[in-house]
Amino acid sequence: MTGPEDASIEAAIPSDGTYLICARELSRGGGPGMYYRLEIRPINPGFTLSADTDVLNTTVGGSAKLKITALRGDYNGPISLALAGDAHGLEFANNVIAEGKNEVEVDVKVKAGESADRLVQLAVIGSATVNGREITQKVSTMTALRKLFPRMPTPPRELDGQLE
Repeated sequence: MTGPEDASIEAAIPSDGTYLICARELSRGGGPGMYYRLEIRPINPGFTLSADTDVLNTTVGGSAKLKITALRGDYNGPISLALAGDAHGLEFANNVIAEGKNEVEVDVKVKAGESADRLVQLAVIGSATVNGREITQKVSTMTALRKLFPRMPTPPRELDGQLE
């Protein structure tokens, strides 16, 4: 599986052997500034998760909505979401992507009485049991990072998944 903005091709390769991959621009453009990254791997049942923002703004006692999208690969069951990182003083609601659904809008609420003068860094983790195996995935914020750094082909990976 790939991220929400990555192209992907799934193919059943009939046997071991030598294969040729030809990649080009859909618009037939190209040149020395163009590059491709190929990742070839077996497909395992599971999912990847993404959010379209890396910043949540709210006030003490208020809440912020965060849309999380699942890209599923041969798994259609529920995905539980949880906060990780500096989540003290936060409540998390509507935190399951239901069976057969691909997105959910979760609520992140700052509890009353919390300090209003701190920046919170956190992440969202999704988990599910797929074919008897526990799968855990961090929610990617790469879509938001690509908007934040439009001239950077690959934004810093260490920023991916961090919410403020």
